[in-house]
Parts: sequence; structure tokens; C-alpha cells
Amino acid sequence: MERLCHHLLFFILSAGATQMYGQTEKVSLVSAISEPEKNLERTIYLNLENESIRGLIVTTPGQEDQVISYETLAQTYVPIVAVAGIDAFLIHGEALGTGEYLISLRYLSKAPATLESFELKLARDGDKKWRLIDRLQGEEVRWIHLKARTFLGMTVGIESYRLSLSKPQI
Repeated sequence: MERLCHHLLFFILSAGATQMYGQTEKVSLVSAISEPEKNLERTIYLNLENESIRGLIVTTPGQEDQVISYETLAQTYVPIVAVAGIDAFLIHGEALGTGEYLISLRYLSKAPATLESFELKLARDGDKKWRLIDRLQGEEVRWIHLKARTFLGMTVGIESYRLSLSKPQI
């Protein structure tokens, strides 16, 4: 009887977990190579639940995933990369009302506090695949390469960025 109860409890917990997490999906959007962090690679995923955007998940090798809710993205810029303890690369998102989303990215270009920005559009393709599109060039983006800005041999920010469809050669 005890064994039956154990199996039944396991089944109930498993069924609940499947129901709770069964409809969530993590879709890879873009990867970033950060020279300021010795070419550390991050991947930014779209966090979907029942095909609705819940936010983003940022994965970095050796670190805990950074889960960013849609509400937080819509309200503020969220830091993703820090250089010398200063937020150097930040992300913000908002709905455009057309089923598309504007993704704004800011980066620390000149220390101590000059931020520059660029924008990407998050949209669904005809085959329902989510894609990031460079708003200036109109091309799909799968990689962001952040080039380090140095001063007297120390990394002080991000000199520039490069957007591409394939992994950049460093």
C-alpha cells in the first residue's frame, strides 16, 4: 500500500509539473560575444508560454540563467553585461501593437556614462518562427559582437558592435 501511495504521489506531482511547464518553450533569438569579458558568449532566448511572450532568458556559461519578465523589459532597461562593475550592455522591449516588438539595446560607449543605442525588431515569420531584424538594414540578426573599448590597457566599455547572421570570426 505504501508503495502504491508513493507511485500515485509521484504520478500526481509529475502530471502537475507537465501541466505547469508543458506549454513553455525557450526559443533561441540571438547570441552575443562580449570582448570586454574575454569573448564570453551569451545566448538570449525568448521565453514563451502557450505561444505568448513571457520575457527573455539569458544564458551565460558557468552562471545562473538570467530570467527577465516581459513586464520588467517593458518598464526599464535590464543590464546583461557589466564592465568593471558598470552596466555596459542593457536591453529593453516593448510591443508595437502590430504583433511585433521593439528591442532597444544600449551600450556603454565612453566611460563614465555615455550610452549609445540601436534597435532590433522582434517579429514572426510566415512560418511562425520568431526572428530579430536589424531596424536599419532590414536583415535578420543571429549574432551580436561587442568590441571592447580600452584605455591605458584597461577595458572601460564597448567601442562598437557588429550584427550578423552567422557567428563572427574573432
